[in-house]
Amino acid sequence: MRRFPVEVPESVAKGEIGTNFVQTDESTGKQGEDPILMLHGFDSSLLEFRRLLPKLGELGAEAYAVDVLGWGFTDLASGEIKSFGAEAKRTHLKAFWQQAMGGRPMVLVGASLGGAIALDFAHEFPEAVKKLVLIDAQGFIDGSGPGASLPGPLAKLGISVLGSKPLRSLANQMSYTDKSLATEDAVRVGRLHTMCDGWADASLQYMSSGGFAVSTKVPSINQETLVLWGRQDKILDPKLYAERFVDEMPDARLVWVEECGHVPHLEQPDETAKAIVSFVKDGNPAKEVCGTCQGSELQACYNCDGLGSYKTYGVVVTCKACRGSGNILCRSCFKGDPWDIKAARTRAEERRKDGLLGLRNPPPLDAPDGFLQ
Repeated sequence: MRRFPVEVPESVAKGEIGTNFVQTDESTGKQGEDPILMLHGFDSSLLEFRRLLPKLGELGAEAYAVDVLGWGFTDLASGEIKSFGAEAKRTHLKAFWQQAMGGRPMVLVGASLGGAIALDFAHEFPEAVKKLVLIDAQGFIDGSGPGASLPGPLAKLGISVLGSKPLRSLANQMSYTDKSLATEDAVRVGRLHTMCDGWADASLQYMSSGGFAVSTKVPSINQETLVLWGRQDKILDPKLYAERFVDEMPDARLVWVEECGHVPHLEQPDETAKAIVSFVKDGNPAKEVCGTCQGSELQACYNCDGLGSYKTYGVVVTCKACRGSGNILCRSCFKGDPWDIKAARTRAEERRKDGLLGLRNPPPLDAPDGFLQ
């Protein structure tokens, strides 16, 4: 772990902020490839990437993990820091990127709330972010929760509970699918930074500031984006949030991490590292074209025996049984519920009768129901 003196505007702090970060061996980075910067989740630290960073280094990536202002082991106790809110965190992150990383366009990785911070940063400073990686990211839950409106004494009590061992142990258990990883050591590592001077005041100020609100920014973020999500996440429901990023972002692809909860970077670091490095090198695959309307937004594969569950690639949904070789329909072909297969077939037949299709592969009318489980 290293500490870098980051100069920030006086609106954030007087003087420099000692900022903790780690990076892969400088000799392992491949020339010409974009650096990777990783942002941890709410009230966490760069130690969250203790398993992922070495894996990225083994694959030849130039990767950094930094403590977000107000959390981790970055300076909290100087008394010269004026704000720990969202704007201050964004300003501090930009200064770190410019001063410690040389201002090179980067691949920004955000886990959980770190995803919201990454989205916010990419929206405000698009020149800084070449690509985005969102790991079980918070993007559609705005604000810092009910703590923002609590009276002072209750808010302080809430902060003390936040740092307590029982709450951290519960969060630790919820984060993993493989409970053998939810160890006492993991709890100790996860709350180590809460013992730093100034942690409680910094956390209280962030909570009262209102936090990050990025849900309305998501559709306007144009960077190529990889969405990684633990299939068994019990903290941020994949059914509510994972595919929503793909639906709302112009250029996003979803990759499921199997047998994994909320923290793929801790529970499945090998798979997570491989997915990130592949994305950095090759980007997202080209989008396929809808066989019905020749559009580019795909929703369903029809040449399926109904045995396989669907996977999402970019905005493409295919089933395991046919691996995407079957006929497909996009959102513009649907009426009503976008997952209503019968309605989709009816709409396709109407378009066929109207002579509007000119299809390469019109969807079969006998496609099975219920394969999108």
